Amino acid sequence: MTQTYVDEDKGLTLLALCIYGAVIFPKAEGYVDEKVIKLFFEMERGVNPIIPILAETFRSLNYCRNKGEGKLNCCVPLLYIWIHSHIKFPAEFRCPRLDFSSPWNLMRNTISEFGMAVWDPTYPRKEAWLSFFAKLTSENFIWKAQWMPLKAVIYRCGDFHSVPLLGPWGGVNYTPLLVLRQVWLKQFIPPTHNLQDSDFSYDPEDCQGKKRQAVCA
Repeated sequence: MTQTYVDEDKGLTLLALCIYGAVIFPKAEGYVDEKVIKLFFEMERGVNPIIPILAETFRSLNYCRNKGEGKLNCCVPLLYIWIHSHIKFPAEFRCPRLDFSSPWNLMRNTISEFGMAVWDPTYPRKEAWLSFFAKLTSENFIWKAQWMPLKAVIYRCGDFHSVPLLGPWGGVNYTPLLVLRQVWLKQFIPPTHNLQDSDFSYDPEDCQGKKRQAVCA
């Protein structure tokens, strides 16, 4: 793709945009959404892409859970890293051991270290994964990921009892107090009122009020 362009920088930018739209914010196969293109170029102005990535991941998970079906329209590779970092898999799955660097190592790169893992060519089939996930218990989870540093946690924002996250197509309220064990802190039962209305799309006209509240928070 880059060889088609005389300007190599423009070719690399286009390639990065295609990867960004197809992997991080997938919406439709072979198509990069206009909102994703806008967000991509706003990153040059210092916009943090982590917030919209988390927003669309949580919204996609909420949709599939509420409907009981559906396809994840989010950054699946990053979600895959989270799964391998927080779940104990049986020996017969032959999942690679992920030796992440210390959370205090300033040179560490979690994604690169995950990519260096050696995978067994006889990886379990889809049916084995479905059976395993259907039988998950609390004993299968690893709450504290090796790459998670111990640091302050933002658990609320403004008048919200959670942290509002805005993505390209909608917003969602993230509640870190529900998963304090993931950040090396003692877990307790947090307030969960109004969480049922925390996920919204930008399409309906009545969502503009929620969007303004999230921005002002």
